[in-house]
Amino acid sequence: MHIDYRPVGETIEYSEDSKAAVIREVKEEINQDTIEPTLQGIIDPWYGEVGYEFDFIYVSKSLYNNAYE
Repeated sequence: MHIDYRPVGETIEYSEDSKAAVIREVKEEINQDTIEPTLQGIIDPWYGEVGYEFDFIYVSKSLYNNAYE
């Protein structure tokens, strides 16, 4: 069996930390409750455009084991 993963997420809201943002974004985008988000790293992509972005990469567990069924 082959499983593809697609990262979810958009932006961190004002006064929100990245961990709270990942919990909120997963709920908003795929309607799943996530637990134990663990920061794996921060990447700094540069696209050659004006502006700046940091991508916070988290791994977490779904509250429900059947989320991918």
